[in-house]
Amino acid sequence: MSTNFLLIAVRNPEKFIKNASKIKASSMKANMKMYNTPLSVSSTALKYSFENLENLIETEFEKYNEKPNS
Repeated sequence: MSTNFLLIAVRNPEKFIKNASKIKASSMKANMKMYNTPLSVSSTALKYSFENLENLIETEFEKYNEKPNS
């Protein structure tokens, strides 16, 4: 089984990096350079189906984008 990563785009990536510990911030900065987002979720860290999580996030993202002033 291969490891999948779910990359989550955010509007203010610097805010997430600023609030992280030094070690986590370093990892988040590397993610920013490689993927243009500091947030990623590894499938190996989940006790939830990766496919279900991906679908859930996509559904909620679509709902969010449908709201006025989003």
